[in-house]
Formats: sequence, structure tokens, C-alpha cells
Amino acid sequence: VRGCSSRCTPCAGMEAREVNLRLDAVLTATGHAAGLTAKQLSGMAAALQSATRFDDTGIKNAMTVLLTFKGVQGETFDAALKSAANLAEMFKMDLSSAARIVGRALQEPGEGMGMLSRMIGRLNPEQERTIKLFMEQGRVMDAQKVILDIMTQKFGGLAEKIGKDSVSSLDRFARAWKNMLQEIGAADEEGGLFSTKRLD
Repeated sequence: VRGCSSRCTPCAGMEAREVNLRLDAVLTATGHAAGLTAKQLSGMAAALQSATRFDDTGIKNAMTVLLTFKGVQGETFDAALKSAANLAEMFKMDLSSAARIVGRALQEPGEGMGMLSRMIGRLNPEQERTIKLFMEQGRVMDAQKVILDIMTQKFGGLAEKIGKDSVSSLDRFARAWKNMLQEIGAADEEGGLFSTKRLD
């Protein structure tokens, strides 16, 4: 929320609400192309949050970006989000930017590899031939899997390893605190102690 700290209870609640509204809006705008419901995405976000040091807000913002790539669907979406988390940790970038790079590569396997190739290295001839063959056969998900497998080989599980490491203890505490403020703030919007609604 502009001009307001996430440490402020009402603002934390409004921030969480805005993140969910954006996610729902993109889901609707894309016609649920990813084949996932808001409830499924929330569950996915909770699982990634518990395994890494990324918070709910960051994860859902990244999901919103990834949803704009309509060719990333179902199980591939989940795998792409985890790959984005690993990429973000590897290159110390924000999760949304990582999701955009992964989403672009998966949307157009081969042709969309530009930025990702500069970060993980060029595909070898066999990998390029395999992706090209799958695309010619209309097997897009198989082509996407080749790319995801390459990313797994490069730095698979990195985000979870960092999430479990002792250096992440402060991150986990800060994230838990922020989540608590968001929950309290969301409740306050309905008329609680910190409610900004006008009382008649």
C-alpha cells in the first residue's frame, strides 16, 4: 500500500486484500487458462511459503505474473513457480521477476529462452532438437518439461534448502509477523479495533 508500512496493522491487511484482488482479476481476465482456482493457488502459495523464505505477498505477486502466460498450466504452473523460486535465490532477484523469465521461456519453448539462457547457459544441441521436435508435434507440455528439468538440474531445491537453513530464521519470524498483521488487518477492515471504516 503506497505511503504505508507493512508493519502497520491496517495497511498489512489492505496489502493482503489488494494482492488477492489482483490475483483474482488476472484469473478472470485470462479465463482461468492455468486450469487452477483461487483456492488451489492459495494452497500452492501456502505450501511454497512453508518451504522457503518467500512470504505470501511475494508468492502471490509472482503467481499473478505467471498467470499472464496462458500456456503455463496445471502441474506445469506449480513446477514453474518452484523453478522461479530457485532462480530468484540463485541470482538474488525478486520472485516476480524470476516468474516473468520462467513464464516467458515456458510460453514459447525454444524461442522464449532468451533471458533464461543468459542465466543458465545455452541448451545443448540434443536439448534444442528435443524441444523443437515436441513443438512440431504439438506436445507443448513435454517441451516445457525439458526446460523445467534443465532448471532442476542446475539449481533444483535451492529455495527449499535456503528456507531450511538457520540463516532464514529471521526471515521466517518476519514473515510470520507480517502474516499475523495481514490477518488482523483484514479482520479490522470489517469493523475491528483498527478499522478505517466510518462509524455511523
